[in-house]
Amino acid sequence: MILYRATNRITGLLVVSFLLAGLCIATVHAAPVTVFSDDFNDNSLDTAKWTSDVFGTGSAFSEQNQRAEFQTNGGGFAYWHSYLNSKPIIITGWDCIEITGKWTNTGYTSRTHIATITDLDNPTNTISIEYAAWGSQMFYYWTGGSSVASAPIPSPNLVPFRLKITKTGFEYYENNILVKSTPTSSMATSQRFQLQIGAWEFSPIPSQTYIDDIVVQTDYHPIAAPEFPSMVLPVGLIVGILGAVLFIQRSKEN
Repeated sequence: MILYRATNRITGLLVVSFLLAGLCIATVHAAPVTVFSDDFNDNSLDTAKWTSDVFGTGSAFSEQNQRAEFQTNGGGFAYWHSYLNSKPIIITGWDCIEITGKWTNTGYTSRTHIATITDLDNPTNTISIEYAAWGSQMFYYWTGGSSVASAPIPSPNLVPFRLKITKTGFEYYENNILVKSTPTSSMATSQRFQLQIGAWEFSPIPSQTYIDDIVVQTDYHPIAAPEFPSMVLPVGLIVGILGAVLFIQRSKEN
């Protein structure tokens, strides 16, 4: 009798284990994965990650003070600029892409590209977050639309930002506060991206933009326990159900 009860308890535990495994597998997701990053801490441009694009007298880029520093000085007749363009960032099977970092601008007339993401297979397809110092305004651009809103003058200290892109839209956060949300499916099928950061200037007034701690992360599609053969868990669930039926039947008989 003691052996029988012990066997029943073990059977019961196995039944519960199989059932939980079968029920929980539908909620398994991959953890966010970092696909691109640069903390600029070594004070030397990583040319495996970035290409610098500097145009105009007085425009310059330097990685120093453990951050990316962009100087702009427009000639009054052209958009002189200082940018970093990332090498291609390949992301397939994604559900969500998040670009995080820190930024600030010390000028009065320049335009900071906080984050501009471009679909390299269709370069007209972009999402861009830009700060215009001359009017203390934030500009948002996406394929098929644009928006502008007043924004406070950035702190002298670097301000944390986050750009979240999904299949159905994007959200922009500063200091973990949502400041813009826009529906758009323009990036839904994109797989090859380029990130641009930096600034441009029209007026002949020197300005400084600082950007730091750039990270690009992605959430991939939900996965179903890839470490197991595809039939193991369904079979386990069936076995668990049959075991539960037998367990209940034996309990009634005894």
